[in-house]
Amino acid sequence: MAAHPPRVLIVEDDPVVSKVVEQSLKRLPAVVRVAETLTEARSAFAEATPHIVILDLNLPDGVGFDFCRFAAPNAPVIIMTCRGDVADRIEGFRCGARDYVIKPFSVDELAMRVGVHLGDAVGRKHLASAAREALLRERVRQDLIDMVVHDLKVPLASIKGTIELLRDLNAVPDQRLASLLGNSARAGEHMLVMLNDFLDVSLGDRDSLPVHLEDVAASSILTRITELFESETARGRLRLEAAALPPDLKLRTDATLLYRILFNLVSNAAKFSPPAAPVRLEAREAGGRVFFSVTDQGSGLSDADKLRVFDRDQASAGLRVSRSKAGTGVGLYFCALACRLLRGTISVTDRPGGGAVFTVELPSS
Repeated sequence: MAAHPPRVLIVEDDPVVSKVVEQSLKRLPAVVRVAETLTEARSAFAEATPHIVILDLNLPDGVGFDFCRFAAPNAPVIIMTCRGDVADRIEGFRCGARDYVIKPFSVDELAMRVGVHLGDAVGRKHLASAAREALLRERVRQDLIDMVVHDLKVPLASIKGTIELLRDLNAVPDQRLASLLGNSARAGEHMLVMLNDFLDVSLGDRDSLPVHLEDVAASSILTRITELFESETARGRLRLEAAALPPDLKLRTDATLLYRILFNLVSNAAKFSPPAAPVRLEAREAGGRVFFSVTDQGSGLSDADKLRVFDRDQASAGLRVSRSKAGTGVGLYFCALACRLLRGTISVTDRPGGGAVFTVELPSS
């Protein structure tokens, strides 16, 4: 093993991102230096050649490709950028990059990639052993969850079907009891959506979650979401406002996946909005894309949390979540997986005045 810890040079002008990266590398015995410009990066390189470089492309004094050509012969370069086009990735590898990471990124995955590329044989052995152990634990945990969730779905679906049958047959003449049946049916649908999220996350990780494309009216999805949350609205737990949409606003997508994405986003918004504060559900079309947004007036997210809120690692970490709040913890991670399968994106920004705006962007055709 080397007598001194390896040196890592982070070339990144966003201090929030560089701080997140630096924190993710704490598990490695590394000395981290941050350069916010290409000029600073060249000076740092001249002072002490790093063992690895983590390089953003968009910097105040230029694009990082030239620096990658300069650094790559002497140190492995990991490009870390929001530029995800194939042409940019190809150019990065032509310039000598060893790896290409697209923002937002998983902090655990980035730390593992850095450890691998550092090339220290002992370090690699330690990291590989730790990775195998972590993967084994995760596989056992996921298999147990899948088994339990699958077994729960069957009786829950039976209960939900019985309730809906009683309601549809008007077997309960009392209007109050009929209303309770409706609430129970919607609660059953809530639970089935959450259970399906658990099961489908593992399928989505393997890109084996089936996608069924069809022409879908955006208004029908918003109406279904509104109906699902009727009981929460009636009890004053949620003030959901859905924008009126033109009937010709359509897109070619998987209706079930889109419904589950918006269900999770509204559920997430409801957790962090005061009862009197509205949760706004909207959709619009622009440039051949359809944008769905869910706006809440809750506590919002820090800049650092915005970078990792869709990570699987944060699904059970309670990011912006109180443990007293209902939910599975995998909802936002499922949303990111489903958006990727639908050839779309999901993002979160601040709402002026407080709160958060989650936006799903999907192709219209």
